Amino acid sequence: MTSLSAPEAADVLGVSVSTLYAYVSRGLLRSLPDGESKRRRYDADEVRLLARRRADAKRAGGVAERSLDWGVPVLESRITQIADGRLFYRGADAIALAADATLEATAARLWDCPPARLAAASAATGGFDAAQWQDWARRWAHLAPLERTLVLLPAAAASIPRIRAQGRDAQLDTAALLLRVATAALAGIAPGDAPLHRQLADAWQVRGRAEADLLRRALVLCADHELNPSTFAVRCIASTGSHLFGAIAGGLAALAGPRHGGETFRAGTLLDEAARAADPDHYLALRVAHDERAAGGRTALAGFG
Repeated sequence: MTSLSAPEAADVLGVSVSTLYAYVSRGLLRSLPDGESKRRRYDADEVRLLARRRADAKRAGGVAERSLDWGVPVLESRITQIADGRLFYRGADAIALAADATLEATAARLWDCPPARLAAASAATGGFDAAQWQDWARRWAHLAPLERTLVLLPAAAASIPRIRAQGRDAQLDTAALLLRVATAALAGIAPGDAPLHRQLADAWQVRGRAEADLLRRALVLCADHELNPSTFAVRCIASTGSHLFGAIAGGLAALAGPRHGGETFRAGTLLDEAARAADPDHYLALRVAHDERAAGGRTALAGFG
């Protein structure tokens, strides 16, 4: 078998090495150990096959080729990069940022604006009707967090005067407000001006400072989801000129699907059932052995058969 180095494989594919790594992470290409070093090698035949598929996609349409690669979104981006096993937000190591940055500061970096721009934003100055929100929150308090947010975001959007403004300053104002409103909807609280991780910690009764700091770190590390289905949906909707509240609502609807974020609820149910079983280990072994995926154990690209 003939193998290629990462730069050689990237050259055959006509992509950057970081995009090559993205292909591997998505299962489009295998990487092989090099017995003589820690570097990875790539099967030349597999690389050439993937290159032919890319060429076919180009013939089918350049725009589609740049956004989808064999059913999987793969795009060059200045926002987030995965390289050498590390995640970067606009050139900054995400793990290093998580040491002390807030979600708001991380959002400012991703949105390429000064942190003070978001820190100064307030729900009160964004044309937000707090009294109306309290009424809605009481009316839909019985819903699960995700369902409640899918109701509250469109309702809030309809009451915000400048939500459809398209200028960059207006978009940043809307984005800053959206951060606070979405947090409030998910947590079942009123929008506030405190750092978002503290608002969530209070709502979820996370009392210890160390535990609240872990929540802050987790929010920073989850600040960008690259091109998973819900994030891709948000970016597609936003690209049409739809207001940001609508884009996020669309992404949350995608997240709720049982093949995406909805899998979390299935996992929770599995753990609850295992906890009630007389022999949890035996129960889990049986469940794992039973393939609950599509017939034949094959997964399908949702929405495409």
